[in-house]
Amino acid sequence: MQRSILIIDDDEDDCMLIKDSLVQIGIRHPIKIVLGGQQALDLLQTLTLELPLLIILDLNMPLMDGFQVLDRINSDYKIPVVMYTTSCDDETVAKAKSAGAIDCIKKGTSYADNLKFAKYIFDLTKEFKS
Repeated sequence: MQRSILIIDDDEDDCMLIKDSLVQIGIRHPIKIVLGGQQALDLLQTLTLELPLLIILDLNMPLMDGFQVLDRINSDYKIPVVMYTTSCDDETVAKAKSAGAIDCIKKGTSYADNLKFAKYIFDLTKEFKS
């Protein structure tokens, strides 16, 4: 069974754009979506034998922001995380990487941007499988 890609974002439309882009470029991994940090952590507790291959994590979410979620993921699970957010300046990228994210990418504003991000994720999944 293939390991999944988990998308954590409070914006359902953004989740669907990411998922659709991943499917369009040929990702064969199951894609799971959760709409908040605590929901993601609750889900991860139930997936102890089938942890995701990769997590795509929004930074700006209510109740529990992306950095808080990233901290818990890194301390409990050691799953690769890519931060994907609208607020991704140099300082945020540095903070995300020092907190354990493998990258921090600014959310796209066009179809082409979404496909470029999806191709980046596709390449990462190949890297993590080997």
